[in-house]
Amino acid sequence: MIHVVYGTRAELIKFSTLIRELKRRKLPFKLIDTGDHDTSELRNELNLPRPHHHFGKAPRGIWSTIIFPLAVSLTILWGLYVFARLLLVFFKEGKIIVYHGNTKIVPLVVFASKLLFFKKLLLVHYESGLRGNTKESRVFDFYSKIGDHHAHLL
Repeated sequence: MIHVVYGTRAELIKFSTLIRELKRRKLPFKLIDTGDHDTSELRNELNLPRPHHHFGKAPRGIWSTIIFPLAVSLTILWGLYVFARLLLVFFKEGKIIVYHGNTKIVPLVVFASKLLFFKKLLLVHYESGLRGNTKESRVFDFYSKIGDHHAHLL
């Protein structure tokens, strides 16, 4: 079973051709939407199937309206929730895990799959590699490095 993990609109756009190709070849796959962005309208516009697993909606609107320490705590709690859900899905049905580029979901996917080392999951880092050398890109490049380092296929 191939699992395609996305959470942002940009990831869904970039995965759209892969999803269509998996459907065309009639390969078994499941979509996992981590809920970072609301992707339902975009999914409909791109004529893509509904996700098999949807982890709810991240409390993004709340993060920007509360004080910093509370926002960080909420972010960590959301990450732990997504991590636990990924562990459960990968444990039950995982074989090939496809994740995208440089979002905060990349380390969660990698560490969840590595924790299930006995399942020998195959990791595919879609759109791997570094983006740039600016101050803003360093965090995202860190995510890419984690994804690249642990992937079996780039």
